[in-house]
Amino acid sequence: SKQINQALHKTYNMYNAEYNINVILKALEYLSSKTMSFNEINEVRYVFEVYEADDLEGIPNCDHIISRVLKLCGRAIAPLKLQHQLKKMREYVDVVGRLQLYEFLEIIPLTTLIKNVALTHKLEDPTSRDYQQLYKLDNFTDLFIVEDEKIRQQLQKDYQVVLSRTFDVKYSFNRKGRPKMIYDEEQLAREEDDRTKFSEIKNVLRASNMKIKLSRNSRHVQDLESPVQGPSDTTLASDGPHDPLSEGRALSASPLVSPEDMH
Repeated sequence: SKQINQALHKTYNMYNAEYNINVILKALEYLSSKTMSFNEINEVRYVFEVYEADDLEGIPNCDHIISRVLKLCGRAIAPLKLQHQLKKMREYVDVVGRLQLYEFLEIIPLTTLIKNVALTHKLEDPTSRDYQQLYKLDNFTDLFIVEDEKIRQQLQKDYQVVLSRTFDVKYSFNRKGRPKMIYDEEQLAREEDDRTKFSEIKNVLRASNMKIKLSRNSRHVQDLESPVQGPSDTTLASDGPHDPLSEGRALSASPLVSPEDMH
């Protein structure tokens, strides 16, 4: 009404009545649904004002700036999810290239508290070996990545898994033609256990094949290195020097049938 507009139009702050009404409505929506508490909304407002431009037209609609604002709020979001949300909001933002406070609050329910992000980096056992009997080494590239980037990568990985499952459930791309089962923690644990067992079996098979190849190669090398059995020295000495021409003449001169055999 007119009285509310007059009470909120550049009185408590330098924003007009429409801006303040939109912020109040969004805050009441989150408070009623228990999406955010009053202190969380107030904290987001303070951080938002830090990055807001001097013209009071909102923060730049930039992934990097929005991620930094969320970090000060103790939150993070997958880069791909943020891009999808900004693409949806592009149709109804009030100022092109900017986000107002009530528009920025729409991103908050899609975020995750940084303290709740579980990083799944695992160090290898220094005494463990692979199927080739070689010691396993840690991926030092992951060790030198900053924590913020690790959090973004983990959230990105989780969001891609959710997208793939949603696509499978929606279109039911399975061989038996039945609807996709709902994924829960117990099923995910079974799938992870099956993948681990399959990996162990595959490593055993690779090690066995490698041993067979090595045994065949060693046997072939032994055959090549063993001496070839030839005529003895005594035979060569008694026969004298070998003359192929003389042997051919002797064979041609000898009759095939002797006279005794004819009689």
